[in-house]
Amino acid sequence: MNFLAATIVEKAADSVTVALTNHGDTRLTLPILGGAVGDKVSVGVRAEHFGEAGAGNS
Repeated sequence: MNFLAATIVEKAADSVTVALTNHGDTRLTLPILGGAVGDKVSVGVRAEHFGEAGAGNS
């Protein structure tokens, strides 16, 4: 698993949006309930869960 540093930049009732540190303006919205805007977090990414674009479930 790879870990990416991020900061919570937006919080909704059922998700948070994080901005990845040192990755331009890359943002991810994740189904997480905890945390607050401004919190520093780590995002775990499993490389084996990635696939070629267009090769997803249909």
